[in-house]
Amino acid sequence: MTAKTHVLFLATSANAEHGRGGRRRIVDVANQARLHGFSAHLLCFLPFEQVLHGPTFWRAGMASLSAEANCPVRYAPMLPLTRFRLIEQINLLWCGLVCWFFSLHTGSRILYGHGTRAAGTALAAKKLRKDTHVIADVHGVGSAEYAYATAVPANDRQLLHLQRDEQRVLSLADRVIFVSNRMRNYFERVMQRDFKSARIIPCAVDAKMMLNAENREDLREKHGLKDRFVVAYVGSAVAYQQPSQMVSLFSQIHELIPQAFFLGITQSTQVLRDLLSELEVPEHDYLLTSLAHEEVMETLQMGDVGLLLREESLLNQVSSPTKFAEYLLAGLPVLLTEHAGDYGIIAQPKGLGHLVDLDALQVDQPLVDFLRSVQSNREDYLKRCCNYAQTELSWEHYGKVLAKLFEDLSSGFKRLN
Repeated sequence: MTAKTHVLFLATSANAEHGRGGRRRIVDVANQARLHGFSAHLLCFLPFEQVLHGPTFWRAGMASLSAEANCPVRYAPMLPLTRFRLIEQINLLWCGLVCWFFSLHTGSRILYGHGTRAAGTALAAKKLRKDTHVIADVHGVGSAEYAYATAVPANDRQLLHLQRDEQRVLSLADRVIFVSNRMRNYFERVMQRDFKSARIIPCAVDAKMMLNAENREDLREKHGLKDRFVVAYVGSAVAYQQPSQMVSLFSQIHELIPQAFFLGITQSTQVLRDLLSELEVPEHDYLLTSLAHEEVMETLQMGDVGLLLREESLLNQVSSPTKFAEYLLAGLPVLLTEHAGDYGIIAQPKGLGHLVDLDALQVDQPLVDFLRSVQSNREDYLKRCCNYAQTELSWEHYGKVLAKLFEDLSSGFKRLN
C-alpha cells in the first residue's frame, strides 16, 4: 500500500484537550493509518462555543493534535443555533461542502467519520463527490449521550430525531466500525438489521509501551510503596466516572486491608482529595498526581488493581473504556461493574478482574478473596493481564484490521480506474 492513498478523518470537536477518550481514539486511528502506509488528514468541525474561544485556542488545539496524531489538522467552524432544525440542516450542508473541498484538496476518497454526526457530514460530501467511500466509526451512541446529559423522557422529540439520524447514517455508510459487541447488538436490535459485516475495533493500546517489571519494583520502593497494596485510578472525576463511589470503595478496602494505598492519576486532584478527606483517609495513604499522557503508564504500573466503575446506562453498556486496556497493559487486574462495555462480561471469567455492584457497594467476602489472591499471586496476574492486553486489546492487532478495511476500499477505487 502506498502513501498515495489518502484518508480524511472527520471529527465534530476541536479535540484540544489531552487525555480525553474521544481524542485518544482519533489520534490512535490516524497514527495506525500512517503506520500502515496511508496518508492521514484530520478535519475537525468546531461547535460554535468552541469557535468563540478564539484564535489562540484554535492554534494551540491544532498544533497539539497535529503533533500527537502525526498528520495535518484543520479546523472549520459550525454554525450557531443548530438546536433549531432548519439551521441544523443548513449546517449539515455547510459542513458537507467544507468536507467536499478538503477531500479534493487532500486527494482523499476515503472519508472516515468519528461518530455518526461526523459520518453524516461525510455522507453530505459524498453527494457532491460520488467516488468517495464513507466509514462510520461509532465510538458511542450520541442519542444516549444526549439522553444521559439531559434526562429527557424516551419520547422527547430531539431524542427521537437523534436516534433516527443515527440509524440513517449507519444505513448509508459504506463501512461501519463499532467499539464493542454490545454496541453492535444494540443497533441490530433497534434497527432490526444485520451488522455482521461491521468491524469491531475497541479502544486499544500500543503494546510497545510494555513495561519492565524491574522498574515497577524500583518505582514502588522510591515512593515508599514496597509493602503496600496499591489501588489505582486513571481518569477524571466527572460524574459518570463515579468518583464518590470509587473513593467509598477504596475506603472500605482500606479498613479491611490497612496496607491499602490509593494512587490517583488525574487532572482532578482536588476533587479526589476532598472526597478522600471526607472519608478520613489519612494523607499518607494516598497519592494524587497529574501527569502527561506519555508518563501515565510508567506510574500506573506501581498499582496492584485498577478501578473502572460505571453505572447502569446504555451509554456505559456499549462503551469501550480505554483505561481497561491500559490497566491490563500495566499489569493490573480491574475492579469494575458489569456495565463497562464488553469488559463487564469478560473480565471475571478470564481472571482479569472482579465485578462489584454499584447499587450495593461493599467489600464482601468474594471481593476480599480476590484482593488477597492478587496480593499472593501478583506475578501471575501481571503476566495474564499483560498478555491479554497485548494479544486482544492492542493496536498491533487492530491496526491490521483497520488497514485491511482501507485496502479493501482502495482496491475498489483501482478497479473503477
